[in-house]
Amino acid sequence: MQLFDLRLVPYERFTIVSSQGADEVLAKLRRATAPPNREKTGPLARFSGRIGNNEFELYHRVTSPNIYLPVLRGEVMPTSSGCILFVASTMLFSTQVILIFWSAMALFMTGIYVLVKPNYLHASFAFIIGVGFYTISVANFHLQKNISRELLRRAIE
Repeated sequence: MQLFDLRLVPYERFTIVSSQGADEVLAKLRRATAPPNREKTGPLARFSGRIGNNEFELYHRVTSPNIYLPVLRGEVMPTSSGCILFVASTMLFSTQVILIFWSAMALFMTGIYVLVKPNYLHASFAFIIGVGFYTISVANFHLQKNISRELLRRAIE
């Protein structure tokens, strides 16, 4: 375990152990997943994405836009008494770009107002805005990640 995790973009791995077979878990995931960009789906379609032979890439279906939804990429490994799901949770690529761009822009503006055109009030403001944006983005991602993780667990029960 690391003392400091120095990733700019949030990322988390987790495992789910199931007493059900890998084929049964994948079948349940297929029932709970609609193909991407499909407008009308049934009430069981909790996710959009794709399910492969022993892997999947899912995101939680919502009724309104939400850029903080995590992408759940996982692999299903059969065991003698069931299966294990290895899941990685990351931000959508477009959200990663926005987060990195605006965090870098705030840091750049802070540097400009400290080094090139000294104005510590503006530098403080730019830094606080950057930290606030990053904190809100990461907190919202973790909130949505926990919701998606719970939905994934319910889908395979």
